[in-house]
Amino acid sequence: MKNILLITLGLIILSCSKGENLVVANDIMGEWKWVRKTGGIAGINETPKEGELLVIKLNADKTYIRLENGKVTSTGKYSLGKAESMLFNEEYSTLSIDEMRPLMYEVNENSLYLFDDMYDGFNYEYVRVR
Repeated sequence: MKNILLITLGLIILSCSKGENLVVANDIMGEWKWVRKTGGIAGINETPKEGELLVIKLNADKTYIRLENGKVTSTGKYSLGKAESMLFNEEYSTLSIDEMRPLMYEVNENSLYLFDDMYDGFNYEYVRVR
């Protein structure tokens, strides 16, 4: 009986590990205000225009809301994952919004850094609103 229980438990664990990569990252959930976009071939360094407030809210139920000056501009779903960075040869957390190409991300204190994992890609910096 013990052997059957152990085999069943082992199969459950194996089947879960082969399934979808479930990632829960509480550090990325919340409201984030965009502060800077840098990179690209032209070496862009873009910040919000005076009076412009761009916020993305990442909810625990894997939905997001984008706001521009308090008005909703888009909503949808996001997913989190892990991937090996081709630039840095190490594993990073990833954020994919509406099934678009994933962006690598790091959360450092109250800052969120998103970046394209490609040469001449873009980097996006956000600060936590709450």
